[in-house]
Amino acid sequence: MPASVIVSMPGRQPFEVALDADLITVGRAEDNVISLRDMNVSRYHFSIERRDPLGFVIRDRDSRNGTVVNGVSIMDKVLVEGDQVRVGGSVLTFRARASAHALTLGELTPPAAAEPARPVPRPVPAAISVPPGQESGHSGTIKVKKQRRTGDQRWQKLAEVACAINLEHEIEPLLGRILDAVLSLVPSKSGFLILNEAGELKLTVARSDLAASFGEEAGAGRLSQQICREAIAQRRPVLSQDAAGDEHLGQFMSVVNMRLKSILCVPFSAQEEVLGVVYLDEPQVDPFADNGEVVELVGAFGDLAGIALANARLMHEIAGRERLEEELRIASQIQRRFLPQHTPPVRGLELAGQTRPARSVGGDLYDFFNREEPRRELIVSIGDVAGKGVGAGLVMGTVHSLLRALAESHLRTSDILARMNRHLARDLEPGLFVSMLLLRYDQQTGELLFTGAGHEHLVFYRPSTNQMEFMRAGGVVLGLAPELGDRLQERALVLQPGDVIVLYTDGATEAPSPSGEEFGLERVGAAVRGADTSPAAVVERVLQAVTAFSPGPQHDDLTVVALRRT
Repeated sequence: MPASVIVSMPGRQPFEVALDADLITVGRAEDNVISLRDMNVSRYHFSIERRDPLGFVIRDRDSRNGTVVNGVSIMDKVLVEGDQVRVGGSVLTFRARASAHALTLGELTPPAAAEPARPVPRPVPAAISVPPGQESGHSGTIKVKKQRRTGDQRWQKLAEVACAINLEHEIEPLLGRILDAVLSLVPSKSGFLILNEAGELKLTVARSDLAASFGEEAGAGRLSQQICREAIAQRRPVLSQDAAGDEHLGQFMSVVNMRLKSILCVPFSAQEEVLGVVYLDEPQVDPFADNGEVVELVGAFGDLAGIALANARLMHEIAGRERLEEELRIASQIQRRFLPQHTPPVRGLELAGQTRPARSVGGDLYDFFNREEPRRELIVSIGDVAGKGVGAGLVMGTVHSLLRALAESHLRTSDILARMNRHLARDLEPGLFVSMLLLRYDQQTGELLFTGAGHEHLVFYRPSTNQMEFMRAGGVVLGLAPELGDRLQERALVLQPGDVIVLYTDGATEAPSPSGEEFGLERVGAAVRGADTSPAAVVERVLQAVTAFSPGPQHDDLTVVALRRT
């Protein structure tokens, strides 16, 4: 059976056309196979071509307003079940298998009048046409021959409800619409929609003579899970006019115990996954007339409903992702405010710093600020929260606030970190910790006091003698144990004019090359050396060296801070 398209126009009855030719042209000109008199449609808007083994491919023919499939402008695309092509005011819905009631191209009326055609091969002369005088807007009328579908309201209803459910993108209302649509196609006093969630059946919507709306157990006890699972396993509708007397269904105890008579269970699926079933039952025998046609009708609807639900879930996921991205953007803006907005004036010292998070929100931090009393001192910190992303970013904000508050107490750097550790050990989730280097620079003496808490090396560079030293930070990370004893020790270093200090996080030393080699400490030192030893230049050289060495996606947050005695 060939594929088909369901053609829908505002105010008109939708109808189905079988794609029983290798090329179908669609546009405003009357010599198209499907001719739509709509001024928003180009004369030759798009074509649908059969391309084995791909199937059917839609191709835009340089149309003025473009060809839109599922809300996205395309040049060409392989059509799949449920794809919706919007052209002007019309919508064409692609079906991989036409129903038995689809019009063939040979059954369509020829165009009322021909227009000059550009050279596009046409396999058949037949067309859907709109009478002259109705060209503008979306008021065109499509004329078709009367044929075997005359009087068959069910298949027209199928096209209508298919369009209706495809317009609903909220999942909960859509589930209700799917059940209501089946009940409109196959009238029944009771209907239930059950979702298949990882093999578990979840009753989600009910329309029952036992309950005005789905509540606690309304109607749930009368459902046969075995029949639902049978429909899911077989991937086709299960219909029985006398379930208890059915040779196959009668073996299920739930059918016998609940005295079920007529049952119709319709699975709906998308991309080989059965998403759920619609379950109808009736207390009397044989309520579903024309049962052969009923099975075909609801089977076709099940395919459409599955696509609609899969699309709604995808749109919900995309919307959730967009909301998350917006929240991350705001969180990133907030986090940037924790970083120094400017470098404070420091007598005899220049400084600079940059951080590059691996994600929108990172776990690295650095800070510098002046303490005026009792001595003019500069506080410099760099830290790395275990992990990355939002969780690490939240801890980073906590650490920043703690450090600012504790630094006002004029304690030694080792005591500040010890107090911070007690707070973090109490408040952090198990397994989270923070490494840090905390420095205190005396602007009067040039003395640099520092304490490490399990952080990376401090890089010391003296250009006057080309001396390079990598000083271990020492100590242990913060947040794992409330008391660290004497494991945090403050050390002193006297800076001479021209001396450079560089601090960094492990996003620098552990940055991998394409072959897997790490950037390492020696390369950090090589990047620090250079003719220009201004802190801004040193920071930029280190960052550029890391990026050149590790050109792929950034694997970890990366922060570099530099100081120079003037």
